[in-house]
Amino acid sequence: ASSDDKPPDITHIVFVVHGIGQKMETGRIIKNCTSLRENLKWLKEKQFAGCDFGQQTIEFFPVEWRSNLTLDAGLIESITPHKIIGLRQMLNASFMDIMYYNSSQYREE
Repeated sequence: ASSDDKPPDITHIVFVVHGIGQKMETGRIIKNCTSLRENLKWLKEKQFAGCDFGQQTIEFFPVEWRSNLTLDAGLIESITPHKIIGLRQMLNASFMDIMYYNSSQYREE
């Protein structure tokens, strides 16, 4: 091996931060980063084929912020009737971020 065998240095870093609904589909942010990498590669090859970008390398880093939060400590699930638990879980996973963000109690979290 030689020093020329190493991958090129990263020149640009893009942090990909998910929005609402990430709790619903675990790992989606990683899939989205992969998709961004693939789209960028396609864009460079198809739309900018004649351009010289030099040794520029862009890396996408997923930022998954929600998994470590314990905001309601199970309170929402404990007061939900069993007949609508599926609906409540879907609503919690897709809209709860909005309610937490607008709540003075949880906004800082």
